Amino acid sequence: MANKKNIYLFAKSSFLEGVARLIDFSGTLDDCNSIALEQTDGKAIAADWKVVGGDFNLTIEDTKSLMRDSLVIEARKQLNRSTD
Repeated sequence: MANKKNIYLFAKSSFLEGVARLIDFSGTLDDCNSIALEQTDGKAIAADWKVVGGDFNLTIEDTKSLMRDSLVIEARKQLNRSTD
């Protein structure tokens, strides 16, 4: 699945704040948005499950493709046996 990060929890910082974060080892400059904690948790969980669902869909499609390929191979074997 595409790597899409959810950054709604943290406030967007300016260039100078970004430079200051390079030497902010204690994390004092990390400001969160004023969204309620329950909302951010809900959004994060929903985003996680969306990614899991996408991974399941990819797995299902890959499995279908493998099964289809194996059926084609088996059918070709059967045809070769019947013509021999």
